[in-house]
Amino acid sequence: ERAKEEIKRNISRREERFLNIVRSQIFERPESPYRRLLRVAGCEFVDLEARVKRCGIEDTLTQLAREGVYLSSDEFKGKKEVIRGRHAFRVTPGCFENRNAAGGYRTQSSGTTNQPIRSFVSLDLLAIRTPVSCLSFAAHDLFSCAHAMYDAILPGSAGINNLMIYARMGVSAERWFARTIPIKSKLERIYHSSTTRLLVHAARYCGAKFPKPEYVRDDRVDEVVHWVRAQHAERMGCCITTAASNAARIARTASRLGVSLEGTKFIVTGEPLTDVKREIIESAGARAIPRYAYG
Repeated sequence: ERAKEEIKRNISRREERFLNIVRSQIFERPESPYRRLLRVAGCEFVDLEARVKRCGIEDTLTQLAREGVYLSSDEFKGKKEVIRGRHAFRVTPGCFENRNAAGGYRTQSSGTTNQPIRSFVSLDLLAIRTPVSCLSFAAHDLFSCAHAMYDAILPGSAGINNLMIYARMGVSAERWFARTIPIKSKLERIYHSSTTRLLVHAARYCGAKFPKPEYVRDDRVDEVVHWVRAQHAERMGCCITTAASNAARIARTASRLGVSLEGTKFIVTGEPLTDVKREIIESAGARAIPRYAYG
């Protein structure tokens, strides 16, 4: 109920919050790429404010996109020059960081199909995401489940982000099956490992039951299957948060071991849930709950 009320409050103040962000993060930052695009479109803050109050956010953004105030994926990643009329420039993801963010930590995308992108995850952003996650848990009856995470430590973002959100909701994940990701620099590896440990200890100090990462190789996900079997033996439903392809890997391993995943739910993130992956997961008796976004 608290989550519902918080979402209602945020929606009621949506236009005000949007304009505050635009003012501080775009119009008060001359180097902002969006400031340059708005200038090309001949739109100052007073124009934007009047348009939002008259037409709403969606219609305003739609019209601005028609006027060239947008960035394609390749433009955002710096792979392609931004060209609008006679104006041309290049940006990088670092140009869009929130300079006013409070506490947080650095993460990095996997770089599966592109160059890895480094980001700063604000604790404020995780707090904003928590009420939505809370309603999702309620809708899929996940509060009654035993929870585990199967994802990488830092600089991977999904594992620690989701565990922080779950802890804020009062959901105690029992296990963190941590995937290893290749990092060439020994110094970087030490930094990210130390930061992960620090976050875990800080969460525990604040009273959250926060799991320590247990490293599991991709070819040893039978350890995850054994945890599921143990939960079922205690008549507990369980939920594992992981990437869609990893959920399919766990399901294939369970089928090979002859273990039914009936009563198991996967929150699948990080990539689209294809029909093939869903079929593999469901053939093992589990259910997939996709949570995939691109921004």
